[in-house]
Amino acid sequence: MASELLTRGTIALDDRLEAETRHLLAAVAESRVAQATLTLDDGGHVEVDPELAQTLLDILDRATRGPVTVSTLPEQLTSSAAADMLGVSRPTLMKLVDQQRLHVTRVGSHARFATRDILDLKVERDARRSAAFDELRRADDAFEPSQT
Repeated sequence: MASELLTRGTIALDDRLEAETRHLLAAVAESRVAQATLTLDDGGHVEVDPELAQTLLDILDRATRGPVTVSTLPEQLTSSAAADMLGVSRPTLMKLVDQQRLHVTRVGSHARFATRDILDLKVERDARRSAAFDELRRADDAFEPSQT
């Protein structure tokens, strides 16, 4: 069997399947998934969402380098988990709430954040950071030191 379900939901890949995985990853190494289709044994086809296909490739890539844990995220996060996900401190997270950049739900004295809101903010912050870095790189490329 190419993969075997072990205890507690653990899946083990045999050498053949690991080699096939490495071959697949090498073939798509410099690309992102634009479209993916599974062909079924009855001749049918199932379209796979490109983001899901890319996620599966990322999981396989990590699996070739060692054990991998895959889990889902809860609908709501604690302030500590939200801050960790954003890569900021809890006080900085709460400043984002004060600036109305994030919505918080109070459960007693505890703050809860919608996971989707945190993920959306992370994508936004990462995009701004990447754009700023690209602009800095362009400015550096355009800079020519004066010769004396």
